[in-house]
Amino acid sequence: MNNLFQKLVNLDRRYIYILVSLAVIIPLLYPLYIEINISPAVQNVYDTIESLPPRSVIFLGMDFDPASKAELYPMAEAILRHAFRKNLRVIGMTFWVTGTGLGEKAFADIAKETSREYGEDYVYLGWKAGGTSLLILMGEEGIPSAFPVDHYGKDTASMPVLENAKYLKNIDYLVELAAGSTLGSYYYYGKLKYKFKMGGGCTGVMAASWYNLMKIDWINGFLGGLRGAAEYEKLIKMSDKATKGMDAQSVTHMLIIMMIILCNIAYFIGRAKANQTKGGNNG
Repeated sequence: MNNLFQKLVNLDRRYIYILVSLAVIIPLLYPLYIEINISPAVQNVYDTIESLPPRSVIFLGMDFDPASKAELYPMAEAILRHAFRKNLRVIGMTFWVTGTGLGEKAFADIAKETSREYGEDYVYLGWKAGGTSLLILMGEEGIPSAFPVDHYGKDTASMPVLENAKYLKNIDYLVELAAGSTLGSYYYYGKLKYKFKMGGGCTGVMAASWYNLMKIDWINGFLGGLRGAAEYEKLIKMSDKATKGMDAQSVTHMLIIMMIILCNIAYFIGRAKANQTKGGNNG
């Protein structure tokens, strides 16, 4: 047993890297579907979308790029699935030029999966220079004024998806998926003036601060990191990338905790044995 603990203390770190890699890869290939409890913040976003009547309008801000794709992209897919199943209209855009392609792919994939029609059920405005001035323009002069053409160069004014939804005041619910500070722009230049409901999603490291934003009524709910996305997948009864990611993350955390405990036990046993040997020699 002592030899086993000694080997554990002196274990080549490359074996640890291999174990961690397996702890990530295996759950991704063979999901465990570890039970996840739904938080009130995620439930509020789901309930708001669930309560909207058919053909209501959701505005989806997709302000992230590949660096935060692992956490925010599954949120976008889950919310789009929910909205399209409910026969809601969705308007999408991004302030992050580096994330333009992610938004385009999410809309295209989920629309194909749910048989939604471009221009009729959804529109992706994409990215355009202007920042917060675009929000002011969409509020004062209308979405077609800010985006005369969409991401694909199509005329927006004549699109059925924008019928009776040409201004921010016509939005029934705005969901902002943010890896940065763009939530504040939507709040100050949108919600404060036009009084629409607002929810969102953020990376895990931002989640603690977003709870405070929910308390002061900036947002009525949000999805926090990969865990939030997995909770939403559970609510819409379709386990996907976030659920698998949470499995991999949970197994890896368990492995690391076990390694820490075992190596500490091995270290203290080894130290006690060394002290005994030293005491015997002195005696």
